[in-house]
Amino acid sequence: MLYKADPVWGTFGTIVEMAPDYTLSVSPASLNFAASGEQNTFSVTSNTDWAVSSNVSWLTVSPASGSNNGTVTVTATANAGTSQRTAMLTVSGSGVTAQTINITQDAIPTTPVTSVVLNYSNAELTVGETLQLTATVFPSNATNKTVIWSSSNPAVADVDANGKVSALSAGSATVVVMTADGSKTAVCSVTVSGSGTSLNNVRNTSFYATVINNKIRIESPDRELITIYSVKGAELYSTMKNSGSIEIPVLSLHGSVFIIKGSVSGTVKIRL
Repeated sequence: MLYKADPVWGTFGTIVEMAPDYTLSVSPASLNFAASGEQNTFSVTSNTDWAVSSNVSWLTVSPASGSNNGTVTVTATANAGTSQRTAMLTVSGSGVTAQTINITQDAIPTTPVTSVVLNYSNAELTVGETLQLTATVFPSNATNKTVIWSSSNPAVADVDANGKVSALSAGSATVVVMTADGSKTAVCSVTVSGSGTSLNNVRNTSFYATVINNKIRIESPDRELITIYSVKGAELYSTMKNSGSIEIPVLSLHGSVFIIKGSVSGTVKIRL
């Protein structure tokens, strides 16, 4: 069938085709993620092309672009921090106002510290000796087990960041360990006595102990059993020595003050 143009159209001027009215909206306007990481979705309602961008690296989207209506999956990686984190997704398109989606992700659940204890509550040291303190934080699954060490009198007994106490001079001091979480404390009272290098109970004046080139050199005229003890009486080393001398590497021992006992010659105290 043929249609004939109606003369009435002649009364109009130039006919212009109007551009379509583009629209873009998203729903919902915000998303929340668990600390462990998970996926959520949002919907796009549009009649044009659109693209999604994120301002953080811990979020990924799929698809990252599309046309007309669609559903976008958002994946968040696990949040290993103890604070909530936030982000923003932007959905933009040509000829439309960009839309945003606010993102929040929960922090990992925390377990607070309830107490801290030390392996020693009291200690007696001689100048030059060291003592390793160990702090145990409770509960065992506490989130933050960081501890801070201090000494009330570091000139007498100093303590390093790992709890190692060094006896520096005669006197007393209190070593304190405090938890970063909750400021829980435990203490060790330290008494330091002066060092001595004199011989004690020596039955043979030819019994000598000296330190040479990081070795303890023990000399006596007798064949005898040599035993080395800490100042607290713990046996550290034992060996049979022939007449003359023997050298024992200092690195094989632990400490700085030792009691050296000869089964024949007697006992001597030595400080490195």
